[in-house]
Amino acid sequence: MKKNSHGADLYDLEKKYHWSPDDILDFSSNINPLGPSPKALAFLREHVGAASRYPDPEYRKLKAAIADYVHARPEAIVLGSGTSQLIQAYIAHIHPKRALLNSPCYSEYERELDKVGAEIVEYKLDYRENFKIDVDRIIETIRTEDIELYVLTNPNNPTGSILTRVDIERILEETSASILVDETYIEFTDRGVYSAASLATQRDDLFVVRGTSKFFASPGIRLGYGIAKNPDILHALSDNLSMWGINIFAEMMGRVMFSDEAYKAKTYRLVQDEKEKMCAGLEAIDALKVFPSYGNFVLVKIRDRSRTAAELRHALLEKKMVIRDCTNFKNLDERFFRFCLLSEAANDALLKEIRRVFDDAR
Repeated sequence: MKKNSHGADLYDLEKKYHWSPDDILDFSSNINPLGPSPKALAFLREHVGAASRYPDPEYRKLKAAIADYVHARPEAIVLGSGTSQLIQAYIAHIHPKRALLNSPCYSEYERELDKVGAEIVEYKLDYRENFKIDVDRIIETIRTEDIELYVLTNPNNPTGSILTRVDIERILEETSASILVDETYIEFTDRGVYSAASLATQRDDLFVVRGTSKFFASPGIRLGYGIAKNPDILHALSDNLSMWGINIFAEMMGRVMFSDEAYKAKTYRLVQDEKEKMCAGLEAIDALKVFPSYGNFVLVKIRDRSRTAAELRHALLEKKMVIRDCTNFKNLDERFFRFCLLSEAANDALLKEIRRVFDDAR
């Protein structure tokens, strides 16, 4: 099975090229370029002495902050050390015989399904249809293939395609499958239309997971959370979390970051503005096909044979810029690459270098 990493290994690049990680423009990891919430960092600095005590084993304040953010009861929230732990625990608990995945998608779903011996059916997203997810075909596939669990990222990584909350509810209503929705990138789009969080508080057959790595730019604190109505799911997953499994720094930052309204608004505006600019700039290059995206990243196909994604990545690496070569995603080939949105200046620099590479290829 192909293994997808979480973007560039900055530590490997540091060792190989003797670069400082701070000097690398990492367009591969999909992390908010603004960094963590200023309010959360300030709160952490003011209370760093709390490292000398254990966290609240019930995480009451953290769960209350998350519950307020997602408009749910604190009892509907389960915590994890990143979304990966929650995904692993949920799949192990459900233990499906047959599961459905979009293709391409994040590889860890397949890895966890393999662990429980699930037979995996792939719904192949077609680049000729801009990787759109056809709800009618999903429903038909779940019915004809006897699917017990449908796992998806929404928006999907790496394609940027998306389902609405209404779409997800329809799939649940018209099939007998459970759905695991990974909303890692949901904050980069309109949560009111696309998030299934509110639906997860109403149905026993839906589990929604989110993290703080991407939008809140805090992968180092390893904080994820899930939203569910089903008490069996909540209890089973909570039992998998060791006492004090969320460290005190993650607990403190999490209590504050979700309520930093200025930070959230600034991030959303930056990503939307820069995505529009970058897509327009890249679409003007004849050799490139740019796919619409609801995330903070964009998937691009090299139309001709002038360059492969690996060759483009190598050319950009000479400028200390790192994009994602998507060759090792299923259902993509050596002509697909993905980049995320960074600062305005960094994005301008990337666009300039990509133009130069394809101008040189003529």
